[in-house]
Amino acid sequence: MDTPAPIIYHYIDLLIEPDPGPDDGGSIVEISGVKLDHRFGGMVSLKYFGIHDESAK
Repeated sequence: MDTPAPIIYHYIDLLIEPDPGPDDGGSIVEISGVKLDHRFGGMVSLKYFGIHDESAK
């Protein structure tokens, strides 16, 4: 499992919502001109970005 919990992204309708900015590889993702947003609350686990503690094995 890459993440401690599923990341659920929400579609941003740029016709009625403000543009959240460029794809940042985390909370804002743009695919073929479609922007998706996920609001990470509080601290973000590095596991969401594929970083794992190898010493824990």
